[in-house]
Amino acid sequence: WDPTTAGTPITTNPYTITGLDSSTDYEIFVRAICSGTDSSPWRGPVNFTTSYLCGDTIFDSGGAGNYGNDDLITTTVYADNPGDLVTFTFLSFGTESCCDNLTVYDGPDINADVVGVYAGSTIPDPITSSHPTGALTFVFYSDFSVNDIGYEILVSCAPAPSCLQVSDLDVSTIT
Repeated sequence: WDPTTAGTPITTNPYTITGLDSSTDYEIFVRAICSGTDSSPWRGPVNFTTSYLCGDTIFDSGGAGNYGNDDLITTTVYADNPGDLVTFTFLSFGTESCCDNLTVYDGPDINADVVGVYAGSTIPDPITSSHPTGALTFVFYSDFSVNDIGYEILVSCAPAPSCLQVSDLDVSTIT
């Protein structure tokens, strides 16, 4: 099918799309225009979703309501600036304690170390990445029945803390 709007003509390859909103679904179409009367057929749509960013709030599939049954949601958040670390601060949390859980990984995918597996009604403490990428990933799983309020997670990012090494101390000034 064809796109529903006129679009944006470009003359560079590759082309970076800017000004997109975080955590938003988009679709793009592409075609070549060789002259005013000669163009290729439209290709697309190519569908994609932009990532969450620092300052965003992540909700489960139910938004401000209860999450759905049979959810399997994987979300990775990278810091906006290289060298920064992502922190998840849970604003609310509630899952069916036996059967629905959120697993947090310290890195960009599920191959990273597990920080914790969370279920029930206790709000987890803030979690900050220690991975070189600064990223955190979580997987939320819910079974086929009972659901709850789910999660609301504030994403923040900050530079990694610097450490003072003992060798950096000037002991000659200590009295």
